[in-house]
Amino acid sequence: MTSNPALITLSFETTESDSALFLEALDPLCLALSCFENTENPTQWTVEALLEKSENACSLFKEALQSVAQYHKLPIPEVKEASISPKNWVLETYQAFPPLHIGPFFIHGSHTTDPCPKGLIALQINAATAFGSGEHATTKGCLMLLYALWENKSLSALSPLSFLDMGTGSGILAFAMASLFKTPVIALDNDPESVRVTQENAILNKLSDKIETHVSEGFEILKMKNSPSFCLIMANILKGPLLEMACDMASYTQKNGYIILSGLLSTQAPEIIKKYEEEGFKFLKSSDEKEWSALLFQKNI
Repeated sequence: MTSNPALITLSFETTESDSALFLEALDPLCLALSCFENTENPTQWTVEALLEKSENACSLFKEALQSVAQYHKLPIPEVKEASISPKNWVLETYQAFPPLHIGPFFIHGSHTTDPCPKGLIALQINAATAFGSGEHATTKGCLMLLYALWENKSLSALSPLSFLDMGTGSGILAFAMASLFKTPVIALDNDPESVRVTQENAILNKLSDKIETHVSEGFEILKMKNSPSFCLIMANILKGPLLEMACDMASYTQKNGYIILSGLLSTQAPEIIKKYEEEGFKFLKSSDEKEWSALLFQKNI
């Protein structure tokens, strides 16, 4: 039996607007990354990262932090370190993950004994090594916008019904689309571990026949397969990749089709909206919670 790895938290103070720049660069280096308002000083925000306790991990974090600050001509934040006592992190995560009721979905882990309430769609998402348990505000925002499309029968005039989950993580958004619309979904991620977790979760949710998974850097695999366009694309990733993918997103969305984008701080939403409107999308609405936003667009050309 392997022992739990030693962990450390690294934190620093910055402004709300500058925090987005640091979050995007630091996220790939961290086991977990959060940002929250400093209640004692509302003009300052705290960025807190969880890493394995190693000299290499800490050095990479601090180098990335310094590079972002220097590139954007910002003060280099002072980093505070705090060691964390070893724990059974899987058990801790399970205990901190009660069942969630989001729109028509009852999202739970295998540890829960609560029955699914009548009339809701049960999705089992276990604590794992991929993003997307339903707890994060961006996932919740995406699910609520998806439910609004389903409830309003917004896709009824589109044909064929085809769905894409770009940056699938745990697969939760792909499962939600497949469960609501009863049709197959393609789920892509550039991380092989995320694809593996999605495949496992698809089996748990009896959706293996509806979920087609691929490891892909953006739309690369779809270009290789000469894939047709989709009536709905969901992408809960980060601002940078969303900006880079805007042209491909337009190419692979059916006329009058929809996209739901998230992984965004609310302060980043205007830049995304502007970029996607330039690509022929009409911004329809957002689902906002705390400092995070999920955005709904329709392709109008």
